[in-house]
Amino acid sequence: MLLFFSSVTPVPQYLTLPSATKMAVEGNAQTSSEVKEPSPRTQKLHGVSKDPLNLHSLRVKKLSENAVLPSRASPLSAGYDLFSATAVTVPAQGKALFPTDLSIGIPEGTYARIAPQFGLDWKHSTDVGAGVIDADYRGPVGVILFNNPDEAFEVKAGDRIAQLILQKIVTPDVLEVDDLDFTIRAALCSLLRVKKLSKNAILPSRATHLSAGYDLSSGIAVTVPARGKALVPMDLSIGIPEGTYARIAPRSGLAWKHSIHVGAGVIDADYRGPLGVILLNFSDKAFEVKASDRIAQLILEKIVTPDVLEVDDLDLTIRSSLLRVMKLSENAVLPSRPSPLSAGYNLSSAAAVTVPARGEALVPTDLNIGIPEGTCGRIELPLDFAVKNIHVGDGPDRVINADHRGPVGIILSNHLDEAFEVKVGDRIAQLILLEIVTPDVLKVDDLDSTARGAGGFGSTGV
Repeated sequence: MLLFFSSVTPVPQYLTLPSATKMAVEGNAQTSSEVKEPSPRTQKLHGVSKDPLNLHSLRVKKLSENAVLPSRASPLSAGYDLFSATAVTVPAQGKALFPTDLSIGIPEGTYARIAPQFGLDWKHSTDVGAGVIDADYRGPVGVILFNNPDEAFEVKAGDRIAQLILQKIVTPDVLEVDDLDFTIRAALCSLLRVKKLSKNAILPSRATHLSAGYDLSSGIAVTVPARGKALVPMDLSIGIPEGTYARIAPRSGLAWKHSIHVGAGVIDADYRGPLGVILLNFSDKAFEVKASDRIAQLILEKIVTPDVLEVDDLDLTIRSSLLRVMKLSENAVLPSRPSPLSAGYNLSSAAAVTVPARGEALVPTDLNIGIPEGTCGRIELPLDFAVKNIHVGDGPDRVINADHRGPVGIILSNHLDEAFEVKVGDRIAQLILLEIVTPDVLKVDDLDSTARGAGGFGSTGV
């Protein structure tokens, strides 16, 4: 049987192989086109241009005089700084929505991730909630900040509050299969292969053809306790395309309405176990999840996994496509991937550190890292840490730029009532190298209209 599939679909589409062992399948699924990177500068355009080259720009519309255009700190910075348009107070152990008074249009084949601003978490123990902006979102952009300490946090108009990073993604069709590895050597391995583990399982789906994420739904009813966590099963197992990793991302509505965040969330291309989502409840009320509730998004982000090259000087090598690493002490451990299809490089502690109860600690790796241009390094948490209620803080090394040259340290946040001990050599985090684009910022008076513009802080709805 010969089946042809298109990767461009106006609505979520499912493809089913009812008996994987009884058919041979051929196909070719397209991936999103490359986005060319122009020189870094800010342009101004009056009205909406029909020039398709402008669709490769980061188009920005100011909604007030207080709005500040996004900007990058250096030519190799991964993120565009975002600024608050008004003064805002984040209450103690609460949250607040910061308006930027901007609306944006991003290149197709990408999504905009709202990432923490350097130093905010370490200095003030703040955390960014949600943070997924799709290519067809046209509403105002806002940033949700959670404040973990027992004192309020003040932000002035014009303060930098977050970064906007344009990450390359793929959005293949969903293929329901009985065996995830039957199609691994065929062209269909470029699809998102899904196996249902129960009758309650719901196939992932995208809201529109420009949505970055596939909605994930709970397979059962679960209660997330106040100030606690819960593992919510999807009753699915998945196989994702090589050259990607699946990121489990929060939904904006859950973050804003119920202070629900997602813990951990890295799925490698060779993972075949059941899919579950760790939900963190930052509120004083229990949160009820019903069977079939949409609770998170699955985003397929494009990655690179170069060889690790140990060097004495990060800038004295022309092999910039490699992950260049310099050891700063004898306790430093070179990053390594557990398997050829692992998305992340394991990072290990170079010192014994105690993370206090309900507190934070900076864990050194004693490594200096140089990453390839066109990528950014993202620090992610091992799943076993998230289950223990240990999380990676949104500190200065959560996002590593290509021109970063300082020692890499990991902020660990302990949500337990007892101290957490880290020994020398312990695996504490993963480093994932994400493909990004950094186009010009194009100031416009109007953006093309779409049906998606509600919510005021992102694309996933309230």
